[in-house]
Amino acid sequence: MTTTRKVRWGILGNARINRRFVPGVHAAGNAELVAIASRDEANAEQAAQKWGATKAYASYPALMADPAVEAVYIPLPNHLHAEWAIKAAQAGKHVLVEKPIALTVEEVQRIEDAAKANKVLVMEAFVYIYHPQHARVRQLIQQGAIGEMRTVHVTFSFVADFSKYNIRQDPAAGGGATWDVGCYAVSASRLLFGSEPPSVWADGYTRPGFQVDTSVAAILDFGEGRRALLDYGFEHGRSNYYEVYGTNGRLEISTMSPEPDATARIIITTDKGQQVEEFAPVNQFGLEVAAFSQAILDGTPAPLPLSDSVANTNVLVKLLQSMREKQPVRI
Repeated sequence: MTTTRKVRWGILGNARINRRFVPGVHAAGNAELVAIASRDEANAEQAAQKWGATKAYASYPALMADPAVEAVYIPLPNHLHAEWAIKAAQAGKHVLVEKPIALTVEEVQRIEDAAKANKVLVMEAFVYIYHPQHARVRQLIQQGAIGEMRTVHVTFSFVADFSKYNIRQDPAAGGGATWDVGCYAVSASRLLFGSEPPSVWADGYTRPGFQVDTSVAAILDFGEGRRALLDYGFEHGRSNYYEVYGTNGRLEISTMSPEPDATARIIITTDKGQQVEEFAPVNQFGLEVAAFSQAILDGTPAPLPLSDSVANTNVLVKLLQSMREKQPVRI
């Protein structure tokens, strides 16, 4: 009987997103969770017991020193992503880093240098990409289902509770709507157009008493009148979807990241009428972990290259610059 070797994973930190990531590891047939680290020993042991890890470490370096751990997942606060991604790469571990992978282009490039020097894979965790609906949307666009693609509208938002400390409101920790949810809107726009915007413009709002952008309206200019219109932030009800407008119609999805038990839908509207394509529920985290683990096992490039992370981070930095300068910014 043939058995699939499993990549042995460790997690740095007992972050809230682990409740979604760890079931993904368990769902992937080529991965297994072996260790969790926390700066608090009791917390690490509790998390390891909860998620079925065989080892608990009271520090991140201790986990990375374990030869049994082949790959690490980094769900730490934004400002710590680059530091620990580089340290993990230097320890010889493959690395999956939560978005945003870093807060400057230079940091992403240093991560890329560390990955190359240590011959490991490092990838930014844009989990939505692995849902099959997005590949189908791109296929429909390429087939001309809505004519020539002209405009993308992406909305990604939720209401954040800032009545007590929330890391999303902390500028020192990489807080703000652009880093937290704008990264998705930018990523989806670039994915759908399949190119980079020559210029961007953004108008940000900062809730009184705060020091970060809490909602943003932005335009990414992809040239020849093609634009992405972005609306993201912490100021209105939970939504994450996009619409694609072409010369002969439009495509829309109800959610970029459906829950594991939710059906996804693409609605195609043209002069000939409306069609709906449905996708059975899938665990996107499981698909992400499986794709990255298989690249490790096969010795092939990561599914999402760091060059994409460099480009995405560059657009995010330029959006923040546009907000500060109150004018369009060239990429």
